[in-house]
Amino acid sequence: MVTLGRSGIVFLVLLCAPLRAQFDQFTWTLQGSSFGSGAVSATAMQIVGSDGNFNCTGGANVWFETTTLAGGTVSVHFDWQNLDHGIGHWIAEKPFYRVGSETTYVGTGIVGADYVSFEKDVSFEVPGGTLLAFGVWSLDCDYGPGLLDLTDFTLQPATWSSLGSGLAGVAGTPLLVGTGALLPGTPWDFSLVDAAPLATAWLVTGSEPLLMPFKGGVLVPEPVQIAALTTSLAGRIILNGTWPAGVPSGLQLVLQYWIVDAAGPAGYSASNGVIALVP
Repeated sequence: MVTLGRSGIVFLVLLCAPLRAQFDQFTWTLQGSSFGSGAVSATAMQIVGSDGNFNCTGGANVWFETTTLAGGTVSVHFDWQNLDHGIGHWIAEKPFYRVGSETTYVGTGIVGADYVSFEKDVSFEVPGGTLLAFGVWSLDCDYGPGLLDLTDFTLQPATWSSLGSGLAGVAGTPLLVGTGALLPGTPWDFSLVDAAPLATAWLVTGSEPLLMPFKGGVLVPEPVQIAALTTSLAGRIILNGTWPAGVPSGLQLVLQYWIVDAAGPAGYSASNGVIALVP
């Protein structure tokens, strides 16, 4: 077990990263029915549902999607207008968001109420490396589209978030886990398990993800600092300590171990990458 004091923390704390994420900090692609449309800027996203004068029985979705890097809490403001005519068609369009394969419709779906028009602040959790989408579901595409305007979008990253991309070795895929609130005076722990025993392990640290192919795997951090450590007989390295005062809020660390391992494709195995964000 290795304990790092303030001097050990200092070499890990590198550069500032924003806590807020506007739309332009992600790459969005418009998907779904060609009878819908959408536009996105730094501060707003608009999605127009399908309106093709045809019967799109079963639903014709239009959505913007991206893939998150770090996990965290998404907050966004929904402003919804259903442009269908007639009370019988007001429930034929619904706004939604999607995390991975799970779709959540926003509003109650009561005829003459939420799905006609509403404004609503929505908040939900999203894991790292997961599809995130916002869209409009349409059933009766010949009665007019639904119009969704999204603003005040943020993604507040979690304190610790795994980015995956581990590379298997003699003991399987090494697992890297971070815990702790990263608040002054609180304990933190950064543990590597399932690595090759009594092996040199390079702790690669950066402030931004690189995600570059490397020795048969993926180098997750853009390297700024590299430290050589040694795994235990059980294939572990545990770094821990007490988080010091004075570390600025919003600092981001991206970390990954590369371990000398004859069972790896190029003589190395690698842990998953981890992002740590100082709250």
